[in-house]
Amino acid sequence: MSKRIGIVILFLGFLEVIYLRYLCLDAITDDFIYSLEPWYDFIVEKGFFQAFHHRFSDYSPPYLHMMAIATLLPLKKLTALKMIPLAFELIAAWGIFRILRLKFTEGLAPWWGMLAFLVLPTVILNGAYWAQCDVLYTSMIVWAMYYLFREKPLSAFTFLGLAFAIKIQTVFVFPFFGLLTLKNIKWMKYWLMVPVMYFVCITPSLLMGRNLQSLLLIYWQLTKSWEPLSLNFPNVYHLIGFAEDYHYTFAKGGVVFTGGACLTLVGYIWHISRGKKFSEESLLLGALTFAVMVPFLLPHMHERYFYVADVLALIYVLKHRKHFWLPITIVTISTLSYLRYIWGGRGEFISFTNMALVVLACLIFLIVEWVRSVREDKSSL
Repeated sequence: MSKRIGIVILFLGFLEVIYLRYLCLDAITDDFIYSLEPWYDFIVEKGFFQAFHHRFSDYSPPYLHMMAIATLLPLKKLTALKMIPLAFELIAAWGIFRILRLKFTEGLAPWWGMLAFLVLPTVILNGAYWAQCDVLYTSMIVWAMYYLFREKPLSAFTFLGLAFAIKIQTVFVFPFFGLLTLKNIKWMKYWLMVPVMYFVCITPSLLMGRNLQSLLLIYWQLTKSWEPLSLNFPNVYHLIGFAEDYHYTFAKGGVVFTGGACLTLVGYIWHISRGKKFSEESLLLGALTFAVMVPFLLPHMHERYFYVADVLALIYVLKHRKHFWLPITIVTISTLSYLRYIWGGRGEFISFTNMALVVLACLIFLIVEWVRSVREDKSSL
């Protein structure tokens, strides 16, 4: 295919991306009715500054600051709120472009990567349809990976800190960054960027009158939520038959087990990678492995929590041109989980038990493939 034809197809593809999002703009979900709309109305009612004297939402301050700005837009509230994830989809897409340009210095491959990301079903459903904000923290993780490839750890941890300030689900990739720190203990100082960026991001709320203690304990309060072990997410609890239960013992044990599994994998990879420098493939496989493993093992996971895995799996295939079935499988599982929420019980085309088995198979494959890649990495000496 000639470059000129490729440019025409890309142009048509990006037009299709815009059109698909346009079709979704009027879609309303329960999250909008029971959460986003009341928070939006509260800001409008109390005022841009006065609203932040109160704890009116369990979402992180950075998102609420953006919501407050959205109230100033000359748009209806649903559209204004959807502009937030749509803007960050562009930030994530540009990050993917930059990652691919590191390898493909010429040609249209990075543009195809941007388009592939923007047409992912879960990306369209999460933002344009659902008005959810998983792309916000995921885009920061994408940029953190970009700076890891550039060997700029300070910038990488800065974006990791931004991601954590936006959403607690950033902890899915914390074990991976912990492993990198074990391999280079001098990186320990870069972890300071996580609390620093969190404090920077809560400062507007603090200046507008929000209590500091409540701002610092937002994520701690979220861990106390009383929810089923799975919320439309094909995790390990579907395999043991307790997914729909509000089982405190299993929930507490699940957290401990997840921590132990992460420590075990981190320890093993650290052991076999001593004296070696991670290749870009090993870096991507490591981040992707934990993005799959942690939500699969943790309790109380929502259907949206494979968003990071969806994106990293896509980047892996675009960058290394192999295992094309992997992002197709992961994104399909995510999409089916979304449809269960969006369409209710009518969206369960495959049982969550069977989907959990598929996820387990993907996880085992990723661990084996990561070990293979690390063993092939060259010595750093």
